[in-house]
Amino acid sequence: MKTYLKKILKYLTDASKIIFSYINNFSVLAFKNLILKPVNAIIFSIVVLIFIFYQSLTNILDFTILGTEFTFGQDLTSAIAAGFSLTWSWLISLIQSFKPAGPIGIAFEIITESIAFMLFILGYIISFLMTVLSLTISLIFKFGLYNIVVILSWLYLIGLYIYLYEKLVFYFPALKRSKLKLLDKSLPTDEDIRD
Repeated sequence: MKTYLKKILKYLTDASKIIFSYINNFSVLAFKNLILKPVNAIIFSIVVLIFIFYQSLTNILDFTILGTEFTFGQDLTSAIAAGFSLTWSWLISLIQSFKPAGPIGIAFEIITESIAFMLFILGYIISFLMTVLSLTISLIFKFGLYNIVVILSWLYLIGLYIYLYEKLVFYFPALKRSKLKLLDKSLPTDEDIRD
């Protein structure tokens, strides 16, 4: 039992430290790139508003009337994805269309083929990221945004207390010894549970 409690405590503290670190890094990054640079904040706000509007529009266009499902929102998403895919393929084909007249143009052809290959790989990466983003958003709405905020806030608070404790231990090493004594007394052993 003591071993399981220690493992749970270790996982909890590790998760709390990670959440605390990520949220702090994200806050600093957002402050530097959005608050201190208003143009970036305006561009970011416009992108977020367009994304929210698009999500709302596709959700509204998917509805049911008298037991019949209408999926205009999904059709719109599929059409946009297909259009993006066709445009991307056309761009790659356009770059690959250059054919050198002789050996002098081989260097330029290597460059254009390399750019086309990078665009090809980038297209798959963007497609994968869009799928992951869509699944993440759907999971967030299914699980509940409030529940996720509550869990993250608790993990952040625990991470904050761990951070403060580590800073105190650095200046007052006696706290670490007293904490170890307290843990040894408070956690029951397997023999104690059996008795």
